[in-house]
Amino acid sequence: MNLLRNVWADLRDKKLWPVAAVLLVALVAIPFVLGGDPKVEPVDNAAAPTPAPETAQGPQNAVSLEQRDTGKVNRGKGRDPFKQRFQPKPSKPPQQPEGDGPGGPPAEGGAVDRGGSPGGSPGGSPGGSPGGSPAPRPQRDRVSRTTYRVDLAFGKAESTRNYRNVARLTPLPSADDPFLVFLGVTSDGKAARFLVTSGVVADGDGKCEPSNSSCEQLTLKPGDRMYFDVQSGTAGVVTYQLDLERIRRGKAASAASAARAHKRESKAGREILRELVALDPDVTGGWRFDPKTGVLVAPVKELKSKAARIKAEVRE
Repeated sequence: MNLLRNVWADLRDKKLWPVAAVLLVALVAIPFVLGGDPKVEPVDNAAAPTPAPETAQGPQNAVSLEQRDTGKVNRGKGRDPFKQRFQPKPSKPPQQPEGDGPGGPPAEGGAVDRGGSPGGSPGGSPGGSPGGSPAPRPQRDRVSRTTYRVDLAFGKAESTRNYRNVARLTPLPSADDPFLVFLGVTSDGKAARFLVTSGVVADGDGKCEPSNSSCEQLTLKPGDRMYFDVQSGTAGVVTYQLDLERIRRGKAASAASAARAHKRESKAGREILRELVALDPDVTGGWRFDPKTGVLVAPVKELKSKAARIKAEVRE
């Protein structure tokens, strides 16, 4: 107590007692302030100012990691991680054509494999190759662009007439009384064939079948000359002369123009040939015209004999 009295007396003498009173009050109030439970008012984050961005000197405001509980729960749609969301669409079965073709009912005695392809072809594709690839389409015959022009002279021996680029099936000497019909050019382009419609006696450079005395088929090469003795009623025997001057080979500008050139023929000669074929189907000797190439195709017997001749020449 003496110590406190001495301190108080010293402060009073030095006129510092107001400061001592303030310190004493503060010393008494500190335990009450620290020991109390003050109420903290909630802070409205919406009204709080936006914290300033950090600068090079450091953060301006402290960042709080606490999350505010708003009382709302995010109830979004859940997704099952084990459920496959995208399902592949089922493939449609291939449409099969009707009828007895590929994919249709198999023929009698034909085998069908498990894949459903006629004949048991692997891969399950009708008529396809192994591995399921479709069968190649057959190639269409293309029109040959090669054309031929035949020039000849025909008429009575003392007065022949020139014919240029003679159309196929042209009747000679006329459509009213023909005894020759120009059939066309052979496949090698080196000769021309004629059909003899009536019995004549022929003589000359050409080849008559079966013989000159009974000529039914005539083959001429450029430069050949033939004479024909024809019985002409009251006029008696009339001699005609046929000269095959040349066969010109060319090339059309397009396949369409070549096809038109191949189809060029005499309508009158077509009618005459139809009448002859109606009487004798083998009147042409087996020769036929190919519109794709524009030439005559030899009969099978002719091709075999030609192959035999070539084979014999090779052996020699």
